[in-house]
Amino acid sequence: MTDDTNERGGNDESTAGNGGGTATAVGDALRPDGGQDPAFVRDLVAGAGAGVAAYDEDGRFAYVNDAYAALLGHDPADLIGAPLTEVEPDVEDDFADHWEAIAAGDERRRETTYRRADGSEVPVEAVTSAVETGGDLYAVTTVVDVAERVERRERLERQNERMETFTSVVSHDLRNPLNVAVGRTELTRSDGVEHLDAVDRSLRKMEALIDGVVTLVRQGEAVTDPESLALSVAVESAWTNVVGEGADLTTDDDLGVVRAESERLTTLFEYLFENAIVHAGPDVAVRVGRLDDGFYVADDGPGVPEDDREDVFEYGYTTDTDATGFGLAIVEEVATAHSWTVDLTEGSDGGARVEVHGVEFE
Repeated sequence: MTDDTNERGGNDESTAGNGGGTATAVGDALRPDGGQDPAFVRDLVAGAGAGVAAYDEDGRFAYVNDAYAALLGHDPADLIGAPLTEVEPDVEDDFADHWEAIAAGDERRRETTYRRADGSEVPVEAVTSAVETGGDLYAVTTVVDVAERVERRERLERQNERMETFTSVVSHDLRNPLNVAVGRTELTRSDGVEHLDAVDRSLRKMEALIDGVVTLVRQGEAVTDPESLALSVAVESAWTNVVGEGADLTTDDDLGVVRAESERLTTLFEYLFENAIVHAGPDVAVRVGRLDDGFYVADDGPGVPEDDREDVFEYGYTTDTDATGFGLAIVEEVATAHSWTVDLTEGSDGGARVEVHGVEFE
């Protein structure tokens, strides 16, 4: 048996298995120029995976590498000489302060939003510092796409909001009907059965609240495996599930095929239809139509005052004392889970019109 300890632990000047070459000691230059050759540095920056850009005190680009331009959907040459505000509109109002801080030697790290060539937005983290070359001062920025980080943070915030809703329901909304039920039960023991109707109403309200909060929590989980679904099928299924005789449904001839989760898409329409019935009456006329980037559900009811339209998607908002206020909050959760947005406007008949945007059609 051969002991190779000495071979592995030979002195520092011995050759190593680098193709027969001499081992490089720590601190020795890997290149004769010490890595300072401008062409070498330029090629490294140009080919870096992170976006790198430089702009002058007028806020105009003097240099961008391929990764920076690709992130924004531009050709690098198109950005040279262009203003920084073309890709970062938010910096326009405070560029003077921004430049002053950079020129003073501060390194600025910030999370901001860049605008792509197609008008879409991308969240980035930008680290900027000053570099002087040829007697001129430039701000050099390194940027990375942080869309996944922002998405995780927003998902966590939504989870926290749902937990707060759950806590509110358990601590307050359920306690009120529970107290009524307990009190009426005590009265029934002494006065007879006339209080049982109130007990029944309270218990049913508690049941509705429990169902609502469970639905709210479940519907808010992000959709990870959407499928191709005919919007008309979800509409018909939801209408059959929740609407009785008297109400009227009209739809566009072609509502299209969307990428969504089947059960939650149907749930969204169920709550929209239920909302229309509650606020416009059992003989409500409802129309479902297609938008360029989504769809809408409109009714012929009294509508919602403009000042209240932002509040209707908040948990607990309702004008019906017997309702839970979960309906449109669940609609918004379903939309958010699909990366859609939802808005309330006035319909052509003066009623409420809920619009869902950001929908992917096939």
